[in-house]
Amino acid sequence: MTAERSFASGFRAARYVGHFALLALAFPLTWLASGRFGVKPGWPWAEAACLACALAGAMVVPRTAAGSKLLKPGEGATNGICMYFLGLAAAFLLFPAYAVGAGWAALAAGDAAAGAIGSLLPSSRLQWNRDKSWMGMAAFALAAIPACALLLWWCPAPTFLTKGGQPEYQYVWTLAVIAGISGAMLESAAFPLDDNFRIPVGTALAVWLAATFLNAGTSGMPEHRAFQPEWFLHGLGVSAAICAAVFAAGFASLPAAVAAWMIGSVAYFFTLKSGYALLAASAGFSMAAVAMSRAFHLAAVTSARGAGAFGREDVPVPGRASSAPPPTSGARTAAANAIAPMPAGPEPKAPPNPPAAPASSAASNSRAVQDLQTAAVAPAAPDAPAASEPPGKIGASEAPPAAAGAPEATGTAGEESAAQPAGGVSSVTLVDALSFLAAPAVCAVLYPASKGHPAALIAYAGALCAATAFAAFETGAAYGRSGRNMGTAAIFRPLCAAAALAAVLLFCGAAWGFGFWTVAVSGHERNAPAAGFMESAILSAVMMVSGFIGGGAGGLALALAGPRAPAFVWSVSRLAAASSGAVIAGAAGILFPCA
Repeated sequence: MTAERSFASGFRAARYVGHFALLALAFPLTWLASGRFGVKPGWPWAEAACLACALAGAMVVPRTAAGSKLLKPGEGATNGICMYFLGLAAAFLLFPAYAVGAGWAALAAGDAAAGAIGSLLPSSRLQWNRDKSWMGMAAFALAAIPACALLLWWCPAPTFLTKGGQPEYQYVWTLAVIAGISGAMLESAAFPLDDNFRIPVGTALAVWLAATFLNAGTSGMPEHRAFQPEWFLHGLGVSAAICAAVFAAGFASLPAAVAAWMIGSVAYFFTLKSGYALLAASAGFSMAAVAMSRAFHLAAVTSARGAGAFGREDVPVPGRASSAPPPTSGARTAAANAIAPMPAGPEPKAPPNPPAAPASSAASNSRAVQDLQTAAVAPAAPDAPAASEPPGKIGASEAPPAAAGAPEATGTAGEESAAQPAGGVSSVTLVDALSFLAAPAVCAVLYPASKGHPAALIAYAGALCAATAFAAFETGAAYGRSGRNMGTAAIFRPLCAAAALAAVLLFCGAAWGFGFWTVAVSGHERNAPAAGFMESAILSAVMMVSGFIGGGAGGLALALAGPRAPAFVWSVSRLAAASSGAVIAGAAGILFPCA
């Protein structure tokens, strides 16, 4: 056993050392692909070199004694070395040299560190892949980031060079961190594709997209509104921490948390801490408002179920006599007669092996009891009649109201489920998240697209304010309608207007306190003059108008849809509210320079 363990340890060590040593080929091949050797285009030659290495890994390495020791048991032509260079060849074909260099560094350094540390230091397994550990994933990222930074300095992105031709270190480290984290996530994923292939291709894709995004977002901006690349890293970290906490607490699904993380990172980069704080506060208020709305609705339905709350006077209320005779239900009568004693009459002849059950079979009684138990939202059943009562006494006219039939249960539950979308606040779906975040995300992207026009930031705030007002309208309508169907009158009640006014005032105070008005008026510089009282007051007035009109438009759309509207109508109404607020606030920012 000791010899076998020594052999296994030596085998793993040789694989990890070889994995990392192949990084030495990345330096000449990335220079060749970038055209620095005078060969343009150079990427076909780099790709040909990788294909030659992949062919050697498939045909030569398994047939040599030294090479076979580097392979896993059972590996053949499509071994790790072959897939290693096939992935690099595909990356050279698809992406620029700097992105391939970062992907190669992540594969060589990160994968080797993950395998070595993950096997030596025990730690808990990943939830999405039980074959990987948290320690190995962390080791991958920590080893890959400096290696990626080295390759990105050696072969930098041509768009991030100084006037002297040197790479800008802020962009180098930003892209290196993105490459290291992307490679760690790809390595830990439970994909059928070999990780030696997916890590360089996926990491190169992430680096290329990040470089394109940073170049588009930072070029052409005025000096007082210029962005710094490290702000994107700050946004990724802050947004990841908040979204992970929300997901861990069960408030959102995994797709919703991932979408919120990506959109929140972009919003942080373009609107800074103050804009992201507004986004987080508005999202938290909306989630709390939706939870309160659903709680008010369920409480109102429970307390008013028998008083015609949904246009039905015959819905039974627990502990209260019904004002109208209960309707006849064939299923209820059959269930009650099944529980009742069998009619008197000639006793049937017993079979050769008589069962021990009474005359009314156990199967019939069990079926009847099951029917009674599955009746939805029904009051407790009265005691069954005594056996001395006349047979067949329980009929359609005297069926116990406890055994509520399917029509009653379905009607009440249907009204209750239709008035609110399925799920509570803990089931925020991807559609719910996008309905809230889509309009602010578009406004945030329009800010660099318009070369720093402040109207885009004002539209961003208007979208958040309208979404917050819509949540307040929804809560006020749910609290004030006493379980009745939501209609247009419920939206425009004084209670709804008061709730929306309070939400808008809180939003304006948060924007003022977080310093967002200063960013919108003066820019991003640290020594930028703070927004004056008049400017802040005008912006707050714009938010009130856009919040009321946008939130009211979304509430009206939801009211017109009726109480039986499916869940996606709530998301569409929220999107309509945020979009309306963004359009109104953005138009005000264009028309009025002080806004």
